[in-house]
Amino acid sequence: MLNNKRLQKRQEDIHIKNTIAGIQSITPHIHRVRLSTDAYNYDDIANKLGKIFIPNDSEEQARRRMPPYRKMGIIKKYGVVFFSPLMTKQYYPQLILEIANVTASELIDLHSKAPEFKVSYIEYAIDFGVRSPEHAAKIFSVLMKTMYFPYARSVEMRGTPYYGWMEPREGNSVYKANSCAIRKNTEVVIYERGPDSLQREKRWWAYKDIDRVRLEFREFRKSQKLQKIGVDSLADLIESPRFSDYCFPKKGQNKIQFKCFEDPNLPKYWERYSFGEEMALESFQAEFLDRKEKITNINRCKADHPLFISLLKRIRLKIKEFDKNWL
Repeated sequence: MLNNKRLQKRQEDIHIKNTIAGIQSITPHIHRVRLSTDAYNYDDIANKLGKIFIPNDSEEQARRRMPPYRKMGIIKKYGVVFFSPLMTKQYYPQLILEIANVTASELIDLHSKAPEFKVSYIEYAIDFGVRSPEHAAKIFSVLMKTMYFPYARSVEMRGTPYYGWMEPREGNSVYKANSCAIRKNTEVVIYERGPDSLQREKRWWAYKDIDRVRLEFREFRKSQKLQKIGVDSLADLIESPRFSDYCFPKKGQNKIQFKCFEDPNLPKYWERYSFGEEMALESFQAEFLDRKEKITNINRCKADHPLFISLLKRIRLKIKEFDKNWL
């Protein structure tokens, strides 16, 4: 007869394996990119890219979405443009163009009309296709409990309150790991979501409409990580988004890691983590950061999770294919 610990491990192994095996698809893409320039002003962009529609709440939207800028407009073919910076500083360019779900062909067209843009922000996204909202909840839970982000210094939950994958919810939940308290640095977000057409408001969906889980790396120019992999200008991005170089750099730590503790004094992956227990957070990153304050050399206490080797290989292969097929 199995003792309690062995039974607990066996049940968790089955849960993880079934959850991973049920992933319908893995789709890397560039969710959003922001391009900045000092070479063009509002009139230049209007002449080069076409009419800019200014909504009635232009200033309110600019203040909410891009606080350093006074106004926001929409260029139908390309995206959203922010202009009229509040003050002239090196990191407040004259204009920022934000494009969602960007493709190489769109960027080539943009470059032919207005080539003088720098890449100021990218969202590298990976969508895990699911069978059902319930399956999405399992993937969301498993990723939170196993993913380790080397540069993260804090974690937080947003969206619908989350109390574990078995607990019913009205909407999607969002898990965020931040590299520092200051914006314009690396952020990693794991969140359940549905199609854009069913979005209730920014990033929120009804639970019944969830059809994927997204792992998203939000990288700002200020961190210098984009420049280090060769994504500096619009022309560089057209050549390649370097998704693979970003996630799996030749130097430095991989952005995508699945970890567990191997120290006998720390919880095993099939046991409950103590940090955030009251809200069922169950996050390896949160547990690691909490224990880091109490344990010397805690980096020696973590190991690659044995059940995620195949999934990591699938993700890596899909990202390589994305880069290869970009143009």
